[in-house]
Amino acid sequence: MRIIKVPTAYYSQFSADYSLRYPAEGYGGWKKEKLDLNLSKTGFVVMHAWNPYSYDEYKGWYQAVEYLPRAKEILETTLPQLLETLRKHQLKIYHIVDEKHIPFTKLANPGKDDVIISLEAFKSKYVFPGEENEPACKNVIRNPMLVGENESMLYNGEELHELCLKDGINHLIYSGFAINFCLQYSPGNMNEMCNRGFMCSCIKETVTAVENKESIIGEQNKQYGLWLTSIKNGFVYNLEELITALENS
Repeated sequence: MRIIKVPTAYYSQFSADYSLRYPAEGYGGWKKEKLDLNLSKTGFVVMHAWNPYSYDEYKGWYQAVEYLPRAKEILETTLPQLLETLRKHQLKIYHIVDEKHIPFTKLANPGKDDVIISLEAFKSKYVFPGEENEPACKNVIRNPMLVGENESMLYNGEELHELCLKDGINHLIYSGFAINFCLQYSPGNMNEMCNRGFMCSCIKETVTAVENKESIIGEQNKQYGLWLTSIKNGFVYNLEELITALENS
């Protein structure tokens, strides 16, 4: 076993103080402790690290997916730094490169009537991505980046589960886009893999979030995603602290 100590962030979700106007203000909040990380049992997941292209190439995509500039910066800076270190130490890296859903073959499809079809059309036109942006979003080429030689490219939780069992992995540390969307809802996501029995953590500097006009100041949705990861699935690591721990191992 290759066990190292790594500074590990976690959220102390207790104890509510009912003498306060807002009892949750009694919670311990974010804390950090040096905890064990078994490198022999840990795999690193890079999810949906697609080429963001440029605003001029896919204006409609950028209009609807505002985190793309932040993702581009991560793809060019922090993710390459992480992957270089992981490869140097011969750690397992799994790339989830697209979305492939496993059908619920034992369940009947609910089907669609005219009302559902019209509601879906309304959402596409007025919720996301917007009528003028839909062609660009529908036709964007999902070209995965940063996949190294002999590194696995996967499409869903079934494939990731099978490969992790083969490799003896029980802890997955996620990077990619976005911490509050694909990393929680797309095939192979943290919630799915946690429900399959894996611990699922993330690296703060290698994720971003889908933000909206109310959340973008302070990137509040990213903060929510990091909190949710700590509460439900695993822990949150700092990139530099993780790399330092690996280099000193």
